[in-house]
Amino acid sequence: MENSVITAMAALFGSLIGGLTTLATAWLSQRYTTRNQRVREEIAKREALYGAYIDEASARMIDALEHEISDANQIVRMYGLYCRIQLVCTQPVLEEAERLLKRTAEVYAMPNITLADLVRGALESKAEGDPIVAFSRACREELETLQRYL
Repeated sequence: MENSVITAMAALFGSLIGGLTTLATAWLSQRYTTRNQRVREEIAKREALYGAYIDEASARMIDALEHEISDANQIVRMYGLYCRIQLVCTQPVLEEAERLLKRTAEVYAMPNITLADLVRGALESKAEGDPIVAFSRACREELETLQRYL
């Protein structure tokens, strides 16, 4: 082969390899960025959902301590949030959400207590048995696991 053909082929293959390398780098970079963005959006979505469930569960639990259930509409929002949690969460979070929902229903079935009883009970009990605390801890562990993918 002539030197000019070899030089032209070397230049052509060098340009081809350089172009493919640039393309591969851009593709991998875009893929990584897109994946990170999806994980961040999923974390934000779950944080909002779990926060709404905790807010609603807290309100329902206090209402349940002070009142008997008079209308099923009192727990509709909490049940709806529970159903939405089932769509996206891991098994430990789902179990704690279900336990919290059941505990709220149990408290509604109990006799009403006064504010003084509530304060006295809060001072005597520990948060370890609190289903809201257990749910929030399970959520935190799940979100920390998701953050490891970033």
